[in-house]
Amino acid sequence: MIIFKAELVFFEDFAVGSERPHVRCLRFAPINAPQGADTRGFADHLPGQYALLKFGEFAWRPYSVANTPNGHMLEFHIRAGHSGPSHYATHDIEIGEIIEIQGFAGDCYFQGDCNRPIILIAGGTGLAPMLAIAEAALAHDPHRHITLYYGGRHMADLYAHHLLIKLQQDFPCFQYYPVLTHPQELEPEEPKRGEPEIELLMSPLIGTVSEVAFAHAPHLSESRVYASGPVEMLRHSYHLAENLAAQAKFDMAQYHSDLSAFDLRTSS
Repeated sequence: MIIFKAELVFFEDFAVGSERPHVRCLRFAPINAPQGADTRGFADHLPGQYALLKFGEFAWRPYSVANTPNGHMLEFHIRAGHSGPSHYATHDIEIGEIIEIQGFAGDCYFQGDCNRPIILIAGGTGLAPMLAIAEAALAHDPHRHITLYYGGRHMADLYAHHLLIKLQQDFPCFQYYPVLTHPQELEPEEPKRGEPEIELLMSPLIGTVSEVAFAHAPHLSESRVYASGPVEMLRHSYHLAENLAAQAKFDMAQYHSDLSAFDLRTSS
């Protein structure tokens, strides 16, 4: 991986429930190179990969890139924390601030030479790399069938719910299913000023996102599966996939996650 600097040019908080830590979208641009220097933008990453970010004196932390490579912008989704780099990035950082980025890494990236239907399983800000994979897949073939399962405890945990509904409206081949482990009766929300009147509440599927995805997804044996989220979720997803493979209902060669990069237990 290479280390380079980038400048914060945009940030915006996703609207979530008032009792939930907010998630911030941050976009970084390349530092303007001096005259006569190499003026190329960011090196290309593979859709779905992550980078290490260093905010000030805080330690390096991994965050997935939420957009496809374009050379001039990198987008990250960071959930607010009580302290450390995630708190700094969601409360204190200012436009124009320079950070260091080390990239790129990860094996859970879009396989552009595969034409199989795609199943995306996401939890928390693990949605970010799944959005990059979906964007790349739709650009490659706008008619490819993509099914995304996005899980949380409550509806307010699904920070990009509006965005995913809009994506489903724009691409008929893209299907989005919210998945909740703690369902509750939900009251319709009033759209915020300037916000399109999109139907906020869909009938969520109930259960853990990995269990629901593997039980509900159409044509599982013919699909390529990508999963991203908290480590416990990825462990669960991996073991479910292994069990299905043992029953000859799924091919593990079609399963992708970065569990091995973050969970030492998989190498023991």
